[in-house]
Amino acid sequence: MDGYPASNPIGLPGGSLLRIDDCAGTLIHVWEGEIWVTQDGSPKDHVLQAGQSLQINLGGTTIAQAFKRSLVSLSSPASEGPLRRLLSVVLPQRQAAPG
Repeated sequence: MDGYPASNPIGLPGGSLLRIDDCAGTLIHVWEGEIWVTQDGSPKDHVLQAGQSLQINLGGTTIAQAFKRSLVSLSSPASEGPLRRLLSVVLPQRQAAPG
């Protein structure tokens, strides 16, 4: 991750989604767990496990879903400064108990 200062890690519960908009060049690194990543406009999806990274190479929306509890960080190239466009983390909905 040389040249990519890491952000504070983001904890993702299993089943949660991380949406990142307009962040071409950003690096996603998985510290713990396992995530699935898809980029708008790309026919290829990626599964990343602990210790693996992926550089977002397209603008538009990127979605990451945690298969299980995961810890990830997002980094911009050092010359671009801090990330500004992390939009949302969506937690899985819990089913209501039958009443």
